[in-house]
Formats: sequence, structure tokens, C-alpha cells
Amino acid sequence: STGCAGVSPLFTIKVVCGAELNLKVWLEGYCLPAPFSGTMAPAWTNQQRTDLGNGNMGTPTGNEADLVMVELYDGSSMLQYSDSVMIMTDGTGTMSLPSGASGNSYYILIKHRSHLQLRSLGQVTMGASVSYDFTTSDTQADNNGSNTSMIQLANGDWAMWAGDVSQDGFVSGDDVGLTDNDNLAGLAFDYISTDITGDGFASGDDVGLVDNNNLLGIYYLFP
Repeated sequence: STGCAGVSPLFTIKVVCGAELNLKVWLEGYCLPAPFSGTMAPAWTNQQRTDLGNGNMGTPTGNEADLVMVELYDGSSMLQYSDSVMIMTDGTGTMSLPSGASGNSYYILIKHRSHLQLRSLGQVTMGASVSYDFTTSDTQADNNGSNTSMIQLANGDWAMWAGDVSQDGFVSGDDVGLTDNDNLAGLAFDYISTDITGDGFASGDDVGLVDNNNLLGIYYLFP
């Protein structure tokens, strides 16, 4: 067996396989209402998406939570790889990488349209199939020395902080204002970042969640 899909073991050839990064991450907003059941809201379906986003082939199954952007940085903080990854309602998602990534180590940065970005505490060495689970501990990600890197859920798992709608690295008054504006406008069943809980509506619960994290002074800056 060659270990690579679609390659016949009958020929003597050199096969260069790609790398694969298997991620697990919770999005705070999609883990409501408490107590967390272990399955996130299917925001992709609730917000009426019928594709898989960013040119990805296939159709939704109903088990998609949302797309995140995954970026891999080397030790000099230079971006080496980036791609959109669909995170499923069980928190899992997979990033496919070229063979050149294998054996090299990178920081894993995750960005989501309504949550605070998250970066692995250390560099992770890529290989044929590598897993990184952000949900097990807040020490899986770096922090600014002020707030924890993630918020702890009722079941003990850890999730990305919700509410950075403006994507400036802070959960602040502008995020509250943007969310409340869409709440007052009655926006629903559209792919909007102000639907923090992923239930298909920009509503009072979204405003409350963002304001709670605003009052906690949650922010993220790279070390």
C-alpha cells in the first residue's frame, strides 16, 4: 500500500503525499443555550446557506457550524499557508496542505467572522495526519496576559470568545452597536456576523452576549 489515495502499489514510483491538519474548536456563540450539549448550532443551515462557501465543492449536510479561516505562521510570524475550513457542529474540521508543509512547524491561527481570533500556544509540526484540539484547555492557545485565551463552557471545555464582529481584536462597544443595529432592524435568515448564536436571527440574546464580553474587556493581541 502506498498510503496515498488513488496511487497504485503496482508501480515503483516516488510518491509525495500531502499533509493534513485535523482541528477541533468550539465557537462560544454557537454553544448556547447553556448547558452545552456537545453539539454547536448549525449556523450554516440556520442562516440559509445552500453551498459550502469559498468555491468549495459539494452541498451542506445540515451538520455544518460555520467556515473559519485557518492561517499557519512560521517562527518569524510569516504567513505560510491559509485556507477556509468548515467546522462541523461537533467542532471538527480538516485543513489539507501540500507536501511541503510536512515536517515543518507552524503557529495555528483561527479566525471567525463573529469571534475573537485564536492562536496555538506553540508551533505544531505538520505531517500526514496531525490533530490539534483547542477545546481541552486554555493553555492550548496564547493570551494577552489579561484575559484567558478562551472562555470555559459549563462542561469544562474551552471555546473561542464571541463578539468580535468588527474583527479588530477587541470585543468592544462598536461590536455591541453593530449587533444591536441588526437586532433593531429585525435581520434574520441571512449570513450575517451579528447572529452571534447562529440561530438565524440577530436578536437580543446576541446583543447580550456581545455586551457581556465587552464588559469583561476581552481582547487579543499577539505576544
